[in-house]
Amino acid sequence: MFKYIAGKMGITSVVCVGLLFSASAAMSGTKTNHPVEIDLTQSPPLVTGSFGSARNTADGRQLIRINDRGNSIRVVARDAAGNQLACITNNSQDMAALRVMSDSSFVRYFVDNNTCKNVIVRNGSQYSPK
Repeated sequence: MFKYIAGKMGITSVVCVGLLFSASAAMSGTKTNHPVEIDLTQSPPLVTGSFGSARNTADGRQLIRINDRGNSIRVVARDAAGNQLACITNNSQDMAALRVMSDSSFVRYFVDNNTCKNVIVRNGSQYSPK
């Protein structure tokens, strides 16, 4: 009788351990990498990337920098190839979007004659923190 109970407990233990590992894998969450990309083939050029991905790259070149001057915001981005674009915006919607950026943010915008346009900021747990 003892062997029979031990056998059932062994199966139960294996099932519980299996459920524990599958639950922890499911709870680990989505992670995405968004290095700085500057698409000069677009007209106007398109810039995308996230703070965390830029900070965590091995190349040591990538960056996204935001300088809030109150009535305008200057954004500088540099990709792995060394391409760098800077722009300024005083558009209230674009400034509001840039002001909510955190270390877990993704940004996308166009640079048209040194002006940042159509700024989109996404905040989420999937973006690597710096």
